[in-house]
Amino acid sequence: LATPVVSEKVKARWDRKLQESFEEISTSIELTAPSSKIDAVKELIQDNEGKQFVVFSSSKKACYLAKEELAKAGIVSEVLSGDTPDAQRLNMVSRFEEGQFQVFIAVIQAAAEGIDGLQHATDTAIFLDRSWSTIKNQQAEDRLHRDGQKDTVVIIDVMARNTLDFGRKQKLEAKWEWIRMILGDKAQEKVLKGML
Repeated sequence: LATPVVSEKVKARWDRKLQESFEEISTSIELTAPSSKIDAVKELIQDNEGKQFVVFSSSKKACYLAKEELAKAGIVSEVLSGDTPDAQRLNMVSRFEEGQFQVFIAVIQAAAEGIDGLQHATDTAIFLDRSWSTIKNQQAEDRLHRDGQKDTVVIIDVMARNTLDFGRKQKLEAKWEWIRMILGDKAQEKVLKGML
């Protein structure tokens, strides 16, 4: 049997429909307490007493739920979201750098751009979940991959069984493959430098 030829336009339409389906499902699902994912984050932080962490999520509700659950365990954290005023953002980063709180929790879309200084306080980022945007995820990771980072950056994805996590991860990896096919081996660099 011959392999059917599918135009790029049709592939793009399928890709868009698949993404819309995933987004529709994922926006109708909320992380609630108790949460095995937040419990895993809490355990990781408790096992590394004194170490600072950045925790990312695509959901503002999940960020505030994480803050609430960490507080119950005596772990001091702050949340950065799109609602956080610019002056307060800078203050939060400064206080995190000074070690005034252990966990900097951020909504991926809010922290992906315009935040600098996290790399001075920690080398570890934990993702409760990922954004559907490969670019926003990479930009969030790059909050730690910056000048001033003295250690190897560690990125941890907390993924629960039988959830959308694995489907989302596969979808994001497929997106990067498409970008690499179009732009070549240096695709990630080009995208992040604004060439796309």
